[in-house]
Amino acid sequence: MQTDYFDPVKTELHKGINLIEASAGTGKTYALAMLVLRFVVERDIAIDKILVVTFTKAATEELKDRVRSRLADAKKALAGHTANIDATISDWLAQLELAPELIHQRLALALLDIDQAGIFTIHGFCQRVLREHALESGQVFDTELTGDVALIKQGCSDDFWRREITTRSLWEAAVLTADYKTPDRLLASISGFPAAGMALDSHIRIYPDDQDLDKALTELKSLADHAAKVVDASAALVAASFAGQPFKSSYRDAFTLHYRSLAAWLKGDTAETPDTEAFALLTQEGLLDGLNGNKFRTTKTQSGEQRKADYLAELAINTGPFDALAAAYSKIPLIIRRLLLENLRLELDKRLQQLNVLTFDDLISRLATALQGDQGALLVTELQQRFAVGLIDEFQDTD
Repeated sequence: MQTDYFDPVKTELHKGINLIEASAGTGKTYALAMLVLRFVVERDIAIDKILVVTFTKAATEELKDRVRSRLADAKKALAGHTANIDATISDWLAQLELAPELIHQRLALALLDIDQAGIFTIHGFCQRVLREHALESGQVFDTELTGDVALIKQGCSDDFWRREITTRSLWEAAVLTADYKTPDRLLASISGFPAAGMALDSHIRIYPDDQDLDKALTELKSLADHAAKVVDASAALVAASFAGQPFKSSYRDAFTLHYRSLAAWLKGDTAETPDTEAFALLTQEGLLDGLNGNKFRTTKTQSGEQRKADYLAELAINTGPFDALAAAYSKIPLIIRRLLLENLRLELDKRLQQLNVLTFDDLISRLATALQGDQGALLVTELQQRFAVGLIDEFQDTD
């Protein structure tokens, strides 16, 4: 790939796709405005056939003002009024091999049509295309745009909660609600994910792939039954070692409370799910973390971690059942969140269509889907006829 230094005045306006890399504060807006000016004058492209897509509304307004100023300044400089005019514009005009009358005509037309300039945010551009090409993009006419779908999301989340949690046994419901006590909290836990507007055939993957909640709960119950048979013996071995104080005081102080909580749950004496620390209490990782580092300092022949591992091996604690139990339990919140995300992707889109409402994320995903659909080629052709050149600012942005 050929890489050249970019000069907004002198770099040739190549056809095809060109990438301009620029750091913050290096004059991107200046360069964009200058490119629009050059396309208008040098390539005789009407201002309304130049597409500029930028990131924010503020950037859009600033760019419109910059383009208007560039066109006006070029017109003044062409007439010889160079006072307070950027010298770059005068130098650029001087090297053009075009008749002054032709340059003046192109500038004047662009200024007359400046309000028709195709300068949009990414959402604004997608909205315009979906509205003007409703048939080709397969969209419903007169769809309302909304930036707030909180109530609709909450309704989806409430229905999901009733379906997936309230219909289960007390034990299962307690496990599922241990981390997220209410539908609101569960929904808040996935607030950073773009479930709204995510096309149903989107290539975006949601992890973990496992979404069989019934299987995960059955596995957890089986592991809990197995751990219940060894929890007292394992805890007794750990407690017997406390006299030599190999464990941190914080581990020893919390041990009895966590042990009782875990044992009661494992044996079915309570449905109240233990906290994460209780699940980790008798795991290999939990025990290693609980050992006092000052008692197991690194020597010339062994690391501190190896000395800890050797000590646990001497205690002969069977951590296997508790390692498996903790791993299985840690999957549950991930699976329930994944299921809610998947539910939102399906249900929210359905409800928005019923209400004839689009979100900002919908604008992007629906246009992307339309371009890949049966009428995609026709839509591309119409857009190519509509715009002769496209300048995409903030190209690396995820939208």
